[in-house]
Amino acid sequence: MIFLVIKFYILCYNIHMIPRIIWPFLWSYDVNSMDIKADCKIIIFNVLNYGDFDAIKWLFKTYREEEIVSNANIFPETSWNKKSLNLWKIRLGINPKKSRF
Repeated sequence: MIFLVIKFYILCYNIHMIPRIIWPFLWSYDVNSMDIKADCKIIIFNVLNYGDFDAIKWLFKTYREEEIVSNANIFPETSWNKKSLNLWKIRLGINPKKSRF
């Protein structure tokens, strides 16, 4: 019985963990304390802004496109890499705020 409880706990814990392929794009965060759902804004922004092909594939498997677009729009244009912003404006139709103020 204890084995099943431990296995269930590990399975549930792993569901909310961020995979290692995403870690390089969250370099300024403690990824071990991050949660896929609770920290979705940061994860989505950093993967869209800095992620490689595998990270982008993971992002679209993990989050719905509507969720990605709504979270991407939160960050102002000044926070984005210009090339990344232009790509996602075309691909997803995002329209972030012009500035923070």
